Amino acid sequence: MTKAIHYPVIIRALTGQTIAVGAWLPIVVLVVLLLVIVVIAYRGTQKSARKSLMRSRTPTRSLSDRNEELKRNLAEMQARNAADLAQTRAILDEARASGSQVVRETREGVVQATREETQRAKADIIKAREEHLAELRREGASIGQDEPPAGSSNSTGSTGQGQ
Repeated sequence: MTKAIHYPVIIRALTGQTIAVGAWLPIVVLVVLLLVIVVIAYRGTQKSARKSLMRSRTPTRSLSDRNEELKRNLAEMQARNAADLAQTRAILDEARASGSQVVRETREGVVQATREETQRAKADIIKAREEHLAELRREGASIGQDEPPAGSSNSTGSTGQGQ
């Protein structure tokens, strides 16, 4: 004979209702989770309280010590600022002394750069004109003419060369 395994199910009767253990399971899980959260929070507060006690035991600097340190830092910053200011004044005085020369050199540099740029632009125009004439000659040769049309060679060849 085979024996069947039966799991006991606790049933409680209250005013005609029956509640199985399965219905209590979510409530029990929530209570356990709540207890775990409370324990973790309590341990965290204890650790932070210990850390604050340890901090309070470490010697802190007195206000006069901190004040002295701040005064030293301020003096160092003022010394650096004074050195920077002196250097800036020296540069400014030197610039004032050679100001007209600097302006003249700057103007000459701008004029020279403008001349060079103009020369490069003229060279580019001449090169483009020569390429255009060569292309016109090739097209004229393919059509059967010896020279490009008279109006295009006179207008491009004589006006730009003398400038």
